[in-house]
Amino acid sequence: MNPCELAAFVSAAAIAVAKNTPDNEELGLLALAFRQLADTLGTIAAQRVLLAAKEQKKEDSLPPSNEENLLIRPLVPGGFLD
Repeated sequence: MNPCELAAFVSAAAIAVAKNTPDNEELGLLALAFRQLADTLGTIAAQRVLLAAKEQKKEDSLPPSNEENLLIRPLVPGGFLD
């Protein structure tokens, strides 16, 4: 879905909810509940990004494993080629 389609979908959904919620106080409560939903989803998404960045930084700082060292250093009869 492109950005324009997303905006049109959200607007259409808001209009449909408003048409089916004639009470303004109830509509205001729904608006606040959806705002809270959006804020909570934003918090979760931001925390996921932060945790993924920390994990990537941690992985990038680890030394190569022994298996990777074996692949880099060719094995010759009697041991490794140094």
